[in-house]
Amino acid sequence: MSDYQSLPQHDQEEAGEQPDSQKNPLLQKRTIIVAAAAVALLALSAYVLGASGELSHSKVHFEDAGISPEHFTQGLAKCKAIGKEGKHRYAAAESRTINPRFVNGTAPILFTNGTIFDGVSEAFQGDLLVDNGLIVQIGEIPILPERAKVVNLRGHIITPGIVDMHR
Repeated sequence: MSDYQSLPQHDQEEAGEQPDSQKNPLLQKRTIIVAAAAVALLALSAYVLGASGELSHSKVHFEDAGISPEHFTQGLAKCKAIGKEGKHRYAAAESRTINPRFVNGTAPILFTNGTIFDGVSEAFQGDLLVDNGLIVQIGEIPILPERAKVVNLRGHIITPGIVDMHR
């Protein structure tokens, strides 16, 4: 084991530093005052220059940016149209036979021996069958679909995702 006491030791005075107990308290106060003044200057400039919409009373109008009222109206209409494009329109959950996000060829999955939170009732022990990306049966599953994969949860929790709980 090394003997660290035999190594040369330097304390703060030899290195030209003063211990914390000997530092100038006036210098510390000046540093705090300068920092506070800098923050105050930044806040004042944000207010005066209008960098913050909360502090500035000046309003920006679309015409100030060189946009005509016609182009502004066209832009708003385009934004609304884009917002409607590509939105999924799903059938009611009760009438679906396949999840729109289901990947073809995926085998059904039977989760057995799980603690099931269904979002409606108290948690319970049981099995859950997922086929075509949908939960198709909960409880005892007497008939297993072909190619089904079985996953024993050994009492672990299974619950629907937040998205699936909302229609």
